[in-house]
Amino acid sequence: MNEERAYWDGIAKRYDRTMLLLGGPLPAAIARVAARTRGVKQVLEVAAGTGLFTTAIAAGAEAVVSTDYSPAMVAALTERLRRAGVTNVRAE
Repeated sequence: MNEERAYWDGIAKRYDRTMLLLGGPLPAAIARVAARTRGVKQVLEVAAGTGLFTTAIAAGAEAVVSTDYSPAMVAALTERLRRAGVTNVRAE
């Protein structure tokens, strides 16, 4: 595994907390992305991380493919989707 992927795998468990603490504009950004993808048939989300934007996108799109470089981020994203009962997203 290369160093970049190992870095993202290493922070996956604390990524949401960090973003919520340091990501002041995050709620506005999520709302903006959700509004722009509402009614869209298919969405490709690149660098989805733990899925901070994914459930908002999924609420308005027919189908979503969310991807990330880090297997640990994809695992956290998959768990977020499961807990939220989201079924129209494929995490890769």
